[in-house]
Amino acid sequence: MMARLINKRLFIALLLTAYAAIAAGKSDTQYPDFLLSRAVFSDKLTQQTVTQSFQDSSGTLWFVTQEGVNRYTGHELQNYRYIATERNSIPANIVSQVTEDKAGTIWLSTIGGGLTRYNARSNDFTSIGSDPNDRNTPYSNDIKTIYADSSGILWLGYVNGFSSFDPNSEQFHHFVSGTSDVPATGIISSFTETTDGVIWAATQTSGLIKIDPE
Repeated sequence: MMARLINKRLFIALLLTAYAAIAAGKSDTQYPDFLLSRAVFSDKLTQQTVTQSFQDSSGTLWFVTQEGVNRYTGHELQNYRYIATERNSIPANIVSQVTEDKAGTIWLSTIGGGLTRYNARSNDFTSIGSDPNDRNTPYSNDIKTIYADSSGILWLGYVNGFSSFDPNSEQFHHFVSGTSDVPATGIISSFTETTDGVIWAATQTSGLIKIDPE
């Protein structure tokens, strides 16, 4: 009887050892070691709170902070802040997001400065500000988010509304809460696109809004 008990315990111990070895092997496969270190240029950013990182089609990295935006080529870091005396600086220090359209143009949405295009050749910016007397401008200068869909159209999110913008024709189309066929939106926080071309807008108070471009 004692011999059987010992053999049973030995068998269980061997099973546990084998299981631990297999689990350890799987752990090594699923969770490889990473070397984490602070970027050497972090102290040279316009500000230390980074709210977005974005890589454009050329491989350049863009870092949005709470005070301007930064462009890193892999060799050089450039800082961009609002400078009142410079006509082609970014129009506001609070940049909400960066995106790239189908043509490879970089666009910035800002809080207080409207929509901004980065001019790669001159390394400066051109802004389109909101004008209440001109519907072919952003609905508001406070743009919470920006998204470029697969057709090249830009989608801009505000508080209680959103816009589409065609960079080729430079035409805006506004969708405002409370108007015909537009539900209450609250704050539009982000956009995405599914494979069927439908745009989805995420809101902070009203769930999801489905937008069929057709």
